[in-house]
Amino acid sequence: MWSIWQQRSKRVWDNVRDTHTQVVTRGSELLLNWQLTQKPANEANIRSGADRKLQAAIRWKKPDLNCFKCNIDASFDVVHHRVGIGMCIKDDMGSYVLAKT
Repeated sequence: MWSIWQQRSKRVWDNVRDTHTQVVTRGSELLLNWQLTQKPANEANIRSGADRKLQAAIRWKKPDLNCFKCNIDASFDVVHHRVGIGMCIKDDMGSYVLAKT
């Protein structure tokens, strides 16, 4: 869903059209990254070489010139029924602009 949303956003705001292949590939990468983060700590230590290479290749990328990038994360505490969220905005130089929790 996130990949489809990104495609629609790029189309509306930047007049850029991703191909169906780009949308599916991006969605597959996002799903794989999410799956890797869901493994328990002991499984994380015995990942295959391919998993480690993929994880090492994942890096934060600066936004396009004159643009900002907002990274968001969330945590859930099922015991206490609480949610935590955080966001950080950086400019096209990768410099901090704003953060909120």
